Amino acid sequence: MLLLNTLDKIIKTFEERMEMAERHKSQTLRPIEVLIVLLMFLFLLAVGLWQWPAGDEWPVEWAQSIEIDDLEVLEGRTAFVTAARDICDTHGALLVIDEVQTGFGRTGTLFACERYGVRPDLLCLAKGIANGAFPMGAVLADAAIAVAVGLHGSTFGGHPVACAAAAATLHILKTEGILTEVRRKGDTLVEAIRAGNPPLVREIRHLGLMVGLELRSRVRPVLAALADLGVLALPAGTKVLRLLPPLTIEDGDLGVVSGAVVRACSIQPEAASFPT
Repeated sequence: MLLLNTLDKIIKTFEERMEMAERHKSQTLRPIEVLIVLLMFLFLLAVGLWQWPAGDEWPVEWAQSIEIDDLEVLEGRTAFVTAARDICDTHGALLVIDEVQTGFGRTGTLFACERYGVRPDLLCLAKGIANGAFPMGAVLADAAIAVAVGLHGSTFGGHPVACAAAAATLHILKTEGILTEVRRKGDTLVEAIRAGNPPLVREIRHLGLMVGLELRSRVRPVLAALADLGVLALPAGTKVLRLLPPLTIEDGDLGVVSGAVVRACSIQPEAASFPT
């Protein structure tokens, strides 16, 4: 897994460098940069093929390092998530799920892993745990995992005000129908964008109010166009537009977002001039 993660980082760095060169036409990739990336790719590929086991058996050390991040959860790869649980059970490894971004209602359930019927051994939490108002993080562990008091440290784990904010956040999520509304609002937003049929959008993936639009072109110009239209969004890679509106967003504002997305993704953003 370390090998694959390293290779993934190299590819992402190369893509970012290409995007930078594209934004600044005067800059080009230096030959030495291309050569270094190619040599590292070939080296890692050779090592990976040499280490790959015969047949379909996975080495135990690989199973021990399996982790599901928020992108895997967002993309809805049910088979991947359940297979990860099965592999960990087979080899006696712990399944760690990172829900720093997807937890506390973002996907329409308290935690995204609930949508797949998968119970992790360790669950990493932050951000929404205290409604984003106070810094706080936590790690939930299965009862079978013995964590002695004092062994688990946390920079933002126990501030009294943050804990009070977290308790209030959980109470509201459980008692005021927020999760049901998140699912409805996510469907409403996606349906409105699809109804506009913007030509730059290749595919839309979403869980609740975590929405990813895979584009046919690079995402940076679309982000700039959206900013001109009063909508702030984020990239996820070089060609995916990420929408993470507030869980309490009003229907009227959803209409503003969907309209801006359709408009920004309906023409070539580089040639557009949007009024502020």
